[in-house]
Amino acid sequence: MSLTQINQHYGDIMIMRKTKNKNYEDKKVRNKKIKILALAGLTVFSLTFLSFRSRAQTGFKDIAGYTVREEGKKYIALTYDDGPTPGNTSALLDILKENDAKATFFVLGMYAELSPEILKRIVDEGNEVGNHSFNHLRLNTLNDKELTNQIEKTNKLIEGITGRPVSLLRPPYGLRNKNVIGAAKKAGMSIILWNVDTHDWSEPGAKIVANRAISKSVDGDIVLLHDNCKGSVKASEIIIKELKKSGYEFLTVSDLIHMNEGLTEGSVYRSARKAMGK
Repeated sequence: MSLTQINQHYGDIMIMRKTKNKNYEDKKVRNKKIKILALAGLTVFSLTFLSFRSRAQTGFKDIAGYTVREEGKKYIALTYDDGPTPGNTSALLDILKENDAKATFFVLGMYAELSPEILKRIVDEGNEVGNHSFNHLRLNTLNDKELTNQIEKTNKLIEGITGRPVSLLRPPYGLRNKNVIGAAKKAGMSIILWNVDTHDWSEPGAKIVANRAISKSVDGDIVLLHDNCKGSVKASEIIIKELKKSGYEFLTVSDLIHMNEGLTEGSVYRSARKAMGK
């Protein structure tokens, strides 16, 4: 074998070794990547499992964040009109938080702009804010411009404070006509009334208010209260504790209705069981 042939043969051997080493290194890198991906997958699975386990303790949520009905449980929505009221609304929020309950507050724009910190606390603690007009006018008596102003001015105020869009409208006194329903639909809102009226505005006393709610409420009901009434704070505490003993959970209106049928823009709801119309 000539010197040239020996050198060429040696070169071929070195190339083969380098190729073999490179393949070995590539295989090591691939195996390392596979281990990393497997570890990442296991981590995601573990976190998901823990998340579902946590939800099992506090109520399952669907992909949109709404509560999923659990066998053997009953659900109800407490709603409060005419606030926010310094003192009363804060006390109600304390009670809701202490009892792991949620509620919906239909606020007046003229009071909301005076107490933005209360409005922010309402949503920060998992409750809901709805529109109750700007200054409690009878919406069914207004012309189109006045009606739109009452709804849009309050919506913008609430959204500016909470950072969240408003999808629920409760007309003062529950008064509505085709114009009010049409304006709500145009604004992308549903109209929420109630089917359990505690008449707390007449100030009959906390025990009487509580008894009215407890005795009349069934699964899927929407209860009307007012956070500017003195006795409603104590009454709410009684209502929540007593109905919880009977297997009730307290949800926001949106959560309650989505559990049964889902909200539709321009529809009117008295409870979570059936839309009254569009």
